[in-house]
Amino acid sequence: KEDFDGYCGKCLQCCCLCTFYHDVETVKQDQPDQFEKAYTVRVNNACCGRVNNCCGATCCKNDQVFDILDKQGNLAAHIQKTYGPGPGAFCRCCYMFNNYVLKFPTESTPSERMLILTSIFQIDYHLFEKSGNQN
Repeated sequence: KEDFDGYCGKCLQCCCLCTFYHDVETVKQDQPDQFEKAYTVRVNNACCGRVNNCCGATCCKNDQVFDILDKQGNLAAHIQKTYGPGPGAFCRCCYMFNNYVLKFPTESTPSERMLILTSIFQIDYHLFEKSGNQN
């Protein structure tokens, strides 16, 4: 789910720094109707932050790197959105063709890995898909 805890700070980061947070939540072991945050995916679409993602994953710059943070907010792994280099890179960019390279956190369980993988779909749909009838 999208993480807006600490609303003012996250809203400022979203509006001014183009940084978005998505929580990866798992079911609590002792309370199956409750969820707890396992990881947070930090998506930065600008030049601010740990990695300069300005014009990332385009023919201008091949890669865009998103951080996977653990419960304490420390960097645990990363997701890389990439366009292949070469003469066809411009065509791939124009037709929104991309690939994701995912490095899982070393201590993650199989179910957490599955949830991190599904967070890529959420991020791609939320931030990079066209809207309306723009097929």
